[in-house]
Order: sequence, then C-alpha cells, then structure tokens
Amino acid sequence: MLTAFLKRKIAAVGREYDYDVSYMHELASVDARAFRRFVFAMPFFSQPAKAPERAFWAAKLRSTMHADCGSCLRLVITMARQSGMETTLIRDILTGNSTDADAALGADYADAVVNNSPDLAEVISKIRKMYGKRGLASMAAAVCSGQFFPVFKRGFGHGNACEPILRQLELTA
Repeated sequence: MLTAFLKRKIAAVGREYDYDVSYMHELASVDARAFRRFVFAMPFFSQPAKAPERAFWAAKLRSTMHADCGSCLRLVITMARQSGMETTLIRDILTGNSTDADAALGADYADAVVNNSPDLAEVISKIRKMYGKRGLASMAAAVCSGQFFPVFKRGFGHGNACEPILRQLELTA
C-alpha cells in the first residue's frame, strides 16, 4: 500500500515537471523496499537548510551539469527557477560566469568536489566559515544530489544523452 501511494506521488511529480520517472517505477516493480528507501532519501537532497539558496542551487546545478544528464539538469533548472532563481543567473552559473558571490562560491564548490580539485580543502574551509557546518552539509547534499540521480539512472539502464540546455536558457531569457 505504501509503495502504491509513493508511486502515485512520484507519477505526479513526473507530470508536474514533465520528467520521465519510469526508472523509479521500474525500481518499485523490481524491489519495492529499495524503491521506498530511494524515495525517502529524496528530502535529504531537497532543501538548502543553512546555506544560501543561490549557493545551494548553484552547487546542485553545476554538479548535475557535470553528471551529463539533460533531463536531470532540466529538472534542476525548473526547480531552481521555482525557488526564485533568475534564468540569467542560472545560465551564468552553468557557463561559469556568475558574478553573484554566493552562486559563484556554490559553483566553485561543486566543481572542486566533482573534480576532486587540489583546492577542495580551501573551498570547503571558505564554505564552513561563511555558512557553518550545517551549511557545508547542505552544500554536500546539493552536490551529491546532482550526481546521485543521473548516476543511478545510467547504472539502472535509463541514462540519456545530454541535451542542449544552455541554448534553451538563452531562448527563454
């Protein structure tokens, strides 16, 4: 019964965001217990807690971009817009041209984490100093989220090629 309820909720999210949730439904059919764990982990990835929203969304956007999944990136762009992020700022974050201090730091953080950059410790120190340990945890969740869903989809046989997201942003700006 819980699995059926969660499948309906996931289907509603898929319709709301025009996002293919078939991989989640397949997981529910294959292993209902794993599906429930998967769904209950989602709130962990969702909220910025103590980090500024611009930093959180910048980290999530850049991480998702690095994961190279067009549908996932489009979903995160839509969610960032719904949270109040401007399309021009989103485009600037994705192209590495953000002049907003929090967004630039969030993008730099995601890049450093995903690339295991030599300056990662310095960026982490800056995040911790500016946003505290809870903010750092939020930022880590944002980066993890940007990688988790695309990697899971690809590993489960539902990966797709990256689509021209930046061009779409230019058309809607």
